[in-house]
Amino acid sequence: DQIAAGCLECHEQGGRASLVGTEIQERVERATLEIAEAEDAIREIARAGRPVGDLRFRLLNARTSYRMMSEIQHSLDLERLEDLALRVTTVSRDLRGAAEASAEARWEHRLFLIPVWFLILSAVAFASFRLRELRREPE
Repeated sequence: DQIAAGCLECHEQGGRASLVGTEIQERVERATLEIAEAEDAIREIARAGRPVGDLRFRLLNARTSYRMMSEIQHSLDLERLEDLALRVTTVSRDLRGAAEASAEARWEHRLFLIPVWFLILSAVAFASFRLRELRREPE
């Protein structure tokens, strides 16, 4: 969060270098949020009991791109920086999409359980009534 301020130590405010520094800082901050959201998505998927091995590998790739951003920022290569930020964003979006699909599948599963529970309770009630009738009938 101090990238732009670091640029101002040597460059004048409003100059090209400070503007590029501000732009770099914004991209790094956005990528930082994307990584955090991707980590949250993986935790959510894991809590749902879904396998996350491949997703963790994708997150590792995104973290690698994120770390490379810190190496690139001093070169002021905005094109390369944007490419790395796009990789982070793409993985984050994919992981969040997987988390949303997992949550939707859990919801659909719960909806499916409603008629199942109804049938089970109906069967128990029917068996209970039938058992009472059998107990009342003389042998």
